[in-house]
Amino acid sequence: MIRPRNKGKETIMPIFEYQCQTCGQLFEKIRSAPSEHEKCPKCDGVAVRKVSMTAASPSSSSSAPACGSGGFS
Repeated sequence: MIRPRNKGKETIMPIFEYQCQTCGQLFEKIRSAPSEHEKCPKCDGVAVRKVSMTAASPSSSSSAPACGSGGFS
């Protein structure tokens, strides 16, 4: 669970995607600042950050459209 740092204010944390250079494993990390390299959870190899990024909110409910819906009606 992501907790707000400031009471009464939501903190949005970006989700960064990484891919291991050794085994090809894809995984995500929620971080306040990007890191170019991470340790692969599968093989402990070096994983590099991919360009795509999304955000995680501490809220459990969302009024945003589901992924892939495009938000069009």
